[in-house]
Amino acid sequence: MKNKVQWALCVFHAWAEHRNATNTGEIVPPDPFDIELPELKKNLCRFILEARNSKGEKYPREMLYELLMCIQTHFHMHRFHLKFLDDAKFAQVKNTLDNAMCSLSKEGIVHPKNQAEHFTPEDEEKMWTSGALGHGNPQTLLNAVLYQLGVHFTLRAVAKHKNLKINSQLSVKYDHRFKLKFLEYKENCAKNNQGGLNSLHTPVKPVVANQNVQNPE
Repeated sequence: MKNKVQWALCVFHAWAEHRNATNTGEIVPPDPFDIELPELKKNLCRFILEARNSKGEKYPREMLYELLMCIQTHFHMHRFHLKFLDDAKFAQVKNTLDNAMCSLSKEGIVHPKNQAEHFTPEDEEKMWTSGALGHGNPQTLLNAVLYQLGVHFTLRAVAKHKNLKINSQLSVKYDHRFKLKFLEYKENCAKNNQGGLNSLHTPVKPVVANQNVQNPE
């Protein structure tokens, strides 16, 4: 966290220096902690609207929010527990940030979300032909089971694999209509079903993976 706070302070310092060099009149201290409260609110609003990265580009909305929160943490580290988004005294700062984030969203200036890299069919074929996946020994069989569970039931996190319960979550069933076996997976906890009172009557939707009769291996 200290590294992020230091990053935010460096951005604020660079913004203050640029503003002081290009604007006549009042001088903005390079450390927000040295600014009196009335001036702090005004300069935080200016900072939100004017801060740019080293290329002179606007910060994505997520990073702009993080910059403000890191500056707030800087005050907390000095035992000044200011709340930029919760305290009515900083309503102008909150509104400025909200409007700036809305504008950045409309401009498409948002931080790309981290996405997992997808395996192509060629990648999967290489894993099977190289022996990384298979059933010739316990390790390759374990790799194959781990991979298939991840592919069919999106079990990406290690904890989900580790906490997987046979029978209650994962079970082998038989489709009498098509005369095929299939795996059925039921998630114990999900984003829209946390298992609390609000989720008591929310049905758990199972996910199935049908038997591959054409290529059983």
